[in-house]
Amino acid sequence: MLRKVTKKVLELVYKPWVVRYLKSDRPYNYKKLKLVITKGVFHPAFFNSSPILAKFTENLDLQNKKVLEIGSGSGLISLVAASKGAIVTAIDLNPDAVACTQQNAIRNNLSINCIQSDLFQSLPPTIFDVILINPPYFPQNPETKEQLAWYCGLNHGYFQRFFEQLPNYQKDTSELFMILSEDVALREIEQIALEFNFRLQQTSAHFKGLEWNYIYKIYKRTNS
Repeated sequence: MLRKVTKKVLELVYKPWVVRYLKSDRPYNYKKLKLVITKGVFHPAFFNSSPILAKFTENLDLQNKKVLEIGSGSGLISLVAASKGAIVTAIDLNPDAVACTQQNAIRNNLSINCIQSDLFQSLPPTIFDVILINPPYFPQNPETKEQLAWYCGLNHGYFQRFFEQLPNYQKDTSELFMILSEDVALREIEQIALEFNFRLQQTSAHFKGLEWNYIYKIYKRTNS
C-alpha cells in the first residue's frame, strides 16, 4: 500500500519534470560508456530495468557470440555486449531509437548492426547465441513512437508475436533473457509463452527505485 501511494506521489510530482527533461537530447554515462539519449528515446537513467539488465549482461560470457537485443532504445545493452566482444545486432521499431543506438555505437567506437524492425519482421534469418529483451508490457495500444517502449498492445499482442517468431532465431544452446517489472501481468505472459511451448524461469531479482525487477531465462519446453 505504501509503495503504491509513494509511486503515485512521485508520478504526480516527479513525472512532469522528467517529461520536460526528456524533450531535449541528454548525455548519459554508464561506467566507461558515453551515450547521448536523443529526444523521444527510452532513457536508462530514469527507468531501472535498463541499468539492471546492463549489469546482468556484463556478467555473461559473450566473446565472439552472436547477440541480439530486441528493443534497443538508446543502445545501452548492445553497447555493453559489444564491449565484451560480442557480435551484436540491435533492433527497435522506433526509428529514433535505431538512430540513437547507431550514434552511440560510433561514439564509443563499437560495432553494432542496427536494424529498424517490428520484432523479427525485418531481421534476416539468423541464429543467435544470446537474445536479450527489455520489453514493453502495459496492455494498451501505442499511439506514438515514444509509447512503443511502454505498451505491448491489447491482450499482450507483443508477447504473442515474440514467442511465435522466436524459434526461427534460436538453437538448442541459445540463451534468452528477459527483464520484467513486478508491475507486469506475469501470469498472462507466462501463459502466452506456454502456448508457444516456452517457459520462463526467474534467474535473479533486483530491488531498486521502489520496485522489484526480475530477470527470466526463457527455455524451450521439451515433450518429456
